[in-house]
Amino acid sequence: MNKFLRNSRCIPLVIGSFLCLVSCDKADKGLGVIYDYGEPAVDGCGWVIEINQVVYKPLELPSTFQEDELEVEITYEILSTKSDCGFVVDAFNDVDLQSIELP
Repeated sequence: MNKFLRNSRCIPLVIGSFLCLVSCDKADKGLGVIYDYGEPAVDGCGWVIEINQVVYKPLELPSTFQEDELEVEITYEILSTKSDCGFVVDAFNDVDLQSIELP
């Protein structure tokens, strides 16, 4: 087998490793507090999470953690997208909760 073919098999591995290193750096760990900001059907915001005194809208929040004023440990990524709240457009930045558990 020639050198080029042997080395070309490593290219996907190298690229995959690089992408993981770049994308994995975005996740942060910390504490958060879950709040119920009212039913979206009646102009509320639904479930939000406060992280470092800033309120965010989680993309998904498991039902087991849908409890007002619940403190949680999270691994998260703050996103550039925003969510509406009632009549307020782009009220909160979205947050991707990659892991969530009780402290």
